[in-house]
Amino acid sequence: MNIRQDKLFLDGASAAAESKAALLENESVLTLEVTGTATEFTLKVMGTAADGQAQWVPLATINLTDFSVSDTISKTGIYSAALDGLRGVKLALESAAGGTVSAYGRMGE
Repeated sequence: MNIRQDKLFLDGASAAAESKAALLENESVLTLEVTGTATEFTLKVMGTAADGQAQWVPLATINLTDFSVSDTISKTGIYSAALDGLRGVKLALESAAGGTVSAYGRMGE
C-alpha cells in the first residue's frame, strides 16, 4: 500500500467522542489499529461521499485477525475499511467503560 496519510484518530478516549475527519483525495483503504485498556467499547468508522454538511454513515470494517465484517468495532485489534469514492472518514466512539481507547490509522492506495 502506498501510504498517503497517517492519523491518530483517538488518543486515550475514556468516554463517547468523535475524531476530527480526515479529508480524502485518492485514498482507497484505511488500516486502523485499535488499542487501549477499556473492558467494553463501541467504535464506528464513519464515511461521507460529499463535502460540507454531508451525512456520515457507518462503514463496514474487516477484522484482520479473524476476517469478520461488521460496522461496529468492540475489541482491540487491526481493522481495514474501503474508502473508494469517499471524501472523508472519521471515528465515532459511542461508548467506553473500564479504561481508554486509542485508534491510529493509515490511509493509502
